[in-house]
Amino acid sequence: MIDVVPVPRSVIGMLREAYRTAMRAQIVHDSWHLRGWMQCFVLRDREAVLGYVALGQAPGHPPDTLKEFYLEPSADSRSEAVLGVAIRATGARRIEAQTNDPFLGPQLARVATDLEPIAHLFADGGATALPAPGVRLRRIDPAEHANVFPHSTEPIGEWGLEAEARIVATGGFLLHYNPPFADLFMEVAPDARGRGYASYLVQELRRLCGEHGRVPAARCDPGNRASQRALERGGMVQCGRIMRGRVVG
Repeated sequence: MIDVVPVPRSVIGMLREAYRTAMRAQIVHDSWHLRGWMQCFVLRDREAVLGYVALGQAPGHPPDTLKEFYLEPSADSRSEAVLGVAIRATGARRIEAQTNDPFLGPQLARVATDLEPIAHLFADGGATALPAPGVRLRRIDPAEHANVFPHSTEPIGEWGLEAEARIVATGGFLLHYNPPFADLFMEVAPDARGRGYASYLVQELRRLCGEHGRVPAARCDPGNRASQRALERGGMVQCGRIMRGRVVG
């Protein structure tokens, strides 16, 4: 008999570290545990610990979305049965998972319906050598923010591209993810788009990540083809998607 026991986040510490290691990729919502947005449940068979599940959602939404599922290697053959028990016991009604998650990814089509992609995921690719004549990459001092073009989707980054005596793009990388991964972000001034600045900035942010001992990762909305092309030209490769759906039954 499988028991599903609600526990504080601190109790699953070692189990979650095992999950993070097994992922071998950026966990987009890794920080949700620290923010207190997850409810955790240990999975047990008598006294043997099989793994855990975590449900959560951003503030203002019901915490009924299955986000993480981890099984110890000794229980891997029981994955389907254990997940089914966990879903029923926790009352999970929705699921949101990365397709490159080795635990939930393969189960998505079986346990969920009405699946839709909400983000495309990117991993570091091969070396690139995009030229940028007349462009200078430099740090942006916070005192300069008032003179930087208005940003509509991303914050003003720590790094910027200077061309024609002005900042035409900014970006950076966020570090509140499972090590060694860092999340790239960038934005280009509306009147400077279509000139290759975004791709060049992605290339340079990848290089800076490496210099800081980090592995670059990124994501973008499924409908944002311009951002996808910039990431790919800058050396990133699609490695999965975040899928959202309704739990069957």
